[in-house]
Amino acid sequence: LNVTQFKQMLGSVREAFGVQFETAGSHEALSTSPVSMDGRQPQTIDDNQEAEEELQARIEELGLEAEVDIESDVGGVTVRIRDRVLFESGSADLDEDSARGVLPAIVTLGRELSRELAVHGHSDDRPIQSARYPSNWELSSARASSVVRFLLAEGLLDEMDVSIAGWADTKPLVPNDSPENRAINRRVEFRFVTRREVELATEAETEVIQDAAPVEATP
Repeated sequence: LNVTQFKQMLGSVREAFGVQFETAGSHEALSTSPVSMDGRQPQTIDDNQEAEEELQARIEELGLEAEVDIESDVGGVTVRIRDRVLFESGSADLDEDSARGVLPAIVTLGRELSRELAVHGHSDDRPIQSARYPSNWELSSARASSVVRFLLAEGLLDEMDVSIAGWADTKPLVPNDSPENRAINRRVEFRFVTRREVELATEAETEVIQDAAPVEATP
């Protein structure tokens, strides 16, 4: 990896959140206001909080507030669903009746807000070993995949606007020290992010890959 070019790439990412510029004199000033690099007004934390409130209202209408948590931050909105809402214990076979009762309301709003969607599967720390799921890595990934396949089959998503990940037990929300806490950690997360955030991540990843590519020697 070319260290100099990598540092330059990091600088370009930083500029998406605060633009550094020279002023008269011998110092630099830093703007703390986000700047849209493509001319569009960037979405703010207020936009994400508004989306969170709309999603929360829909969840309460469905009577699922005890099973679904929603939070927003500067990057987007995250919806967490307990695994028991969608899956039997130790299984990645989606309960489609339950899925139809909760997922359309969540995903449709994300689509209306022009957000990209990442679906993440999470488990607790109890090991699983079966012919189908040798570990929690396979189980958590399979659950995320089952959710996305369902959403695509129902026409709720465009396959170009979604990604999946399985995290096993590596990102617990609370310590795995009780049955109640393990139930909290077994979840499927829906992460709605602004399209601009996805574009920035993709651009940064592309630059790193290009910089890391081997260069043929000139004869």
